[in-house]
Amino acid sequence: ASSIGGRRTWRSAALACIWAGKEGAAMIDKASVSVLKLYRDCMRLAAHLGSKSGNVAGMQAEVRKSFKSNMLETNPDNILKQKEAAIRGLSNYLFHEAQSFVEEQGVHGNTDTNGANGVGGSRPMNE
Repeated sequence: ASSIGGRRTWRSAALACIWAGKEGAAMIDKASVSVLKLYRDCMRLAAHLGSKSGNVAGMQAEVRKSFKSNMLETNPDNILKQKEAAIRGLSNYLFHEAQSFVEEQGVHGNTDTNGANGVGGSRPMNE
């Protein structure tokens, strides 16, 4: 489940997030992330979550409402705080999804015995 039509799925993005570790998350320059990119990412996540619950329109309406309420904000500090909140929300979901995937791999048994995929294995990679 890494790619559909050349695009990364949420699960593969979540795995990338977990493999990057906390250092990867700390390296994001929040000031350089565009509001448009955050909006699009939030809308994609809302569509993904909405498809699970059967309420895509409602989830996307909430995201749209949140962004519209801050549309006229001009204070750079407040804009940065809103960007950080959006990034934090996206990151939290990715981390949660990655944890679920790792736990799922542990429950269903990992067939990789050399540990090459980083999710377990019974032998060290050097053998």
